[in-house]
Amino acid sequence: MKKSLLLFSNGIDSYIGKYFLRPNLSVYLDMQTKYSLAEKHYIKKFHKDVIVDEALTFLGEHEELSGHIEYRNLFLTMYSLLKYSPNIVYICGLKDDKVSDKTPEVFEMLSSLVSKVSGKDIVITSPFWDKTKADICKEYIQEKPVSDLMYKTYSCYEGGFTECGSCPACLRKRVAIYASSGVFMPFYNLNLVQQYESNIGNYDLQRQKNMKEYFYKVRELDR
Repeated sequence: MKKSLLLFSNGIDSYIGKYFLRPNLSVYLDMQTKYSLAEKHYIKKFHKDVIVDEALTFLGEHEELSGHIEYRNLFLTMYSLLKYSPNIVYICGLKDDKVSDKTPEVFEMLSSLVSKVSGKDIVITSPFWDKTKADICKEYIQEKPVSDLMYKTYSCYEGGFTECGSCPACLRKRVAIYASSGVFMPFYNLNLVQQYESNIGNYDLQRQKNMKEYFYKVRELDR
């Protein structure tokens, strides 16, 4: 029987992935980042079945100011395979992700490599490669309340137990929730909104539309 493992962070993507995939194991690998304490707070409150594993806390030493950790997903995947021996590892990447080690091509290469080395059929994948954050939010709220995504997930780079509503992670969450449900969560950093507006051409047309509609609402309420 195949064993599936979901790498869980309690962000919207893995929260929704856990709901739909029902993996055999959901594992939070604590990297001791500036937001790890808040992530663990939410996990212990809402997801008592998630394993909290602290073997990779050293990765936090390599966290950049942006929150990026080089090779993060490679470390998480290799350790998960070694410790928990799953046949399938789910990392919830999205169609519009821009992360160098979280792409369909990288996951296919990694699956091929570890299968060859181990002599087992191992798959590293995401269930959401053809979907955006707004898409998966919309699917979730067809079955469950949008308040789950608003208050039971955590997406913030500042690390407080309450989301700051001013960082890029908070912005992405708010855009997705507004696009999928029409429910507005406030955002307080107009300088960051301006930065995204100046680079909006880097995103696909649907995401541009979602961002523009949310930004219009932010500015409307700021008047």
